[in-house]
Amino acid sequence: MTEERNNRGSITALAAALAGALVLLGVGFFFFVMYMDAQKETKNAVDAGTLNSGRKVLDEIKVPISPDSVFFDITNDKTDNTLLGCDSQITLRRVNRMWAEAMQIKINAMAADAEGNGGSGSNQATNALNQAINISQNLSNKLSDEANRQPFFRDLAQQNSVRMIGNGAKVTAIPGSGWQTSTMLAEKESNIVVGGNAGNNFFAPPGFNWNSHSDYLTGTTRQPAPQGSNNLVFLKGYKALALNGDNYWQVPFLYDEKPHLVSKTDFDKAKSTAPNWDIAKAVPNAFSAEGLASAPGKPQEKAMAWVLTNPRQPFKMSIPHSFVHIKIDKPKAHMYFYPAGFPVEHSFLNKDYGFIPAVESATAFPGGIGCSSVSANFIPLGGDTAGRSVDELIFDYPVGNKAKLEKHLVARCNEMISQVGGTISTAEMHSALNNVVNRGLLASGTFTDFYVYSPDGKEIHCNAKPIAFAECPWLALSSGNSPDGTEQESIDASGPAPFFLPSTPTPLPFFTPLPFPISCVFGIYEKNVFWTPGTGFNHSLGDIRVKRGTDVHIIGISVFP
Repeated sequence: MTEERNNRGSITALAAALAGALVLLGVGFFFFVMYMDAQKETKNAVDAGTLNSGRKVLDEIKVPISPDSVFFDITNDKTDNTLLGCDSQITLRRVNRMWAEAMQIKINAMAADAEGNGGSGSNQATNALNQAINISQNLSNKLSDEANRQPFFRDLAQQNSVRMIGNGAKVTAIPGSGWQTSTMLAEKESNIVVGGNAGNNFFAPPGFNWNSHSDYLTGTTRQPAPQGSNNLVFLKGYKALALNGDNYWQVPFLYDEKPHLVSKTDFDKAKSTAPNWDIAKAVPNAFSAEGLASAPGKPQEKAMAWVLTNPRQPFKMSIPHSFVHIKIDKPKAHMYFYPAGFPVEHSFLNKDYGFIPAVESATAFPGGIGCSSVSANFIPLGGDTAGRSVDELIFDYPVGNKAKLEKHLVARCNEMISQVGGTISTAEMHSALNNVVNRGLLASGTFTDFYVYSPDGKEIHCNAKPIAFAECPWLALSSGNSPDGTEQESIDASGPAPFFLPSTPTPLPFFTPLPFPISCVFGIYEKNVFWTPGTGFNHSLGDIRVKRGTDVHIIGISVFP
């Protein structure tokens, strides 16, 4: 009996010990689960805060610029060429747009220099580049300052529950080395689209060839290519886009990719190969954050996360609030007589005429061989200008070699277009310049100044000053700016005028006048079109000056019988 009681006692003790062990194991497991859940909650909160920080840095960290800065026109996030919303601030969303405008100014300067009429364009391109460098330096510094990013982290991290830590627990930012920046996706696409395609040289101005810089361009590198990215060509990010020894930069943003968390390995790898932007450091596109979950008297949990940001908004390489000025000079008839058998211009007889048909007369003394005077009555003028549009005055009869000026103007029109995918063809350019309203304004004799501009970032308009200013008030602010290039003749053309008339020679004594068609009046239309390139630094992309006239040749011959 004693032995049996002893056995029962041993079993009871063992059972009690086992039960105690199970209780301890259960308690331990409970705390382990609590720990794991606390760690998971902390990680989720830090991830959320970091992702929020990655989104907010796109627009909330800003660098102020002067309202008279060349980049003021891109300090909103619109592509409709409005100045509404321009706030004189450069952000990470806008920084590529700024660099693209500086690069377009440089391209215009290089093209003009190649043709020998660059003027001060290169200096203005350097001014734009220096502004872009300084702004980028300031933006990079602000983005790298953890104090500027921590509020965005806290905004969302502290909304996430970490109750497994304990009552009243919350996540706070841990200042220090956990807050870093990185430059990921080197040589992938930026969010800047180049208009056109390789076949039309991306509508670059004559004198600049993208084929020499094709390595600066890329299609989307996302696989599979997202909808809407077909046929779009982007500037590359984190690659030195060198133009005549000057480097231009872009931040990579894969087309339409959402901001997302990335691994520490990828973040650190890109950080170690950060490109030198000719400044202290490149503008970053990736950020890390570190947070701590804690409650009074409770264990603490730490976590880190890494985010790659993206504005998901493409912009076109453009100079949005830019224009081309067209000046139509007053046409003039030049009177030529032949007193000694060769033409002599009688400038005091020259006549101004306008854009409606006119009739003039002229008499010169002696004016012709064997003549005391020669007269021409009812000389028809204005046949080359009457009823014509701005386009016809520039490009129509007499035509001449118009191809290069067409390319200049089409290139400038495309630089005005800020809508992604928007382009202006040669036919569309001519259509804008053929605006029927301008025919009447020219005929009135009051309007000879016209502006080519884009009111909405999609279309090109050509209007006289009052109409242009009413449609685009921003144009009035810069319309007086002159292009920085020098004037160069682009078209020199002439052709017969459609009249052949008799002249009236008055013979010297004993001389007999020869009749029509020997004594005659005929005309030659002359057209000279001048192009002054502009880089767009002051919003002027160029001036076109049209000089038309009629050379009236009045021949009178009298002979001694």
